[in-house]
Amino acid sequence: MNNLKEKHIENKTPKESLIDELTKHGFEKIPADLNEEQLKGILEFYITKVVKNIEYGQLYPFSVEKTDNGDLTVILLMYNRSTLPFALGSLPFKLKDANNNVVFADLVNLDKVVDSNKVGIYYIKIDRENLKEENMDLSTWTITFEAE
Repeated sequence: MNNLKEKHIENKTPKESLIDELTKHGFEKIPADLNEEQLKGILEFYITKVVKNIEYGQLYPFSVEKTDNGDLTVILLMYNRSTLPFALGSLPFKLKDANNNVVFADLVNLDKVVDSNKVGIYYIKIDRENLKEENMDLSTWTITFEAE
């Protein structure tokens, strides 16, 4: 009789496979409400844009999307290359649209710790009532971490 072992085949969804891949790259605490397209985009962005040969952390704006009810969701990626955990509380946050109009400017409370050599995903929801522009063009956008 051959010494063949039956391989265990896992039936994972594409989303579960993407989460596994992100975890292999050092991501932690991936928000459950991110969809497959967002996870693919985050993985591609991380592989192609995040500078990994640094000795400190960096915060990267990743996406801005308008929800059906007019709120905005913003995703930031925090790459922590330092030897210590990195805690981010509140920081000034300014979002401009394609026409350079200020859409939102205020302190945002991120309240998250990213462990050493890990990548954190910050998921920010901006309520429609807090937006300075109603007819914004989000085809391109700019995020800066500065007070207005």
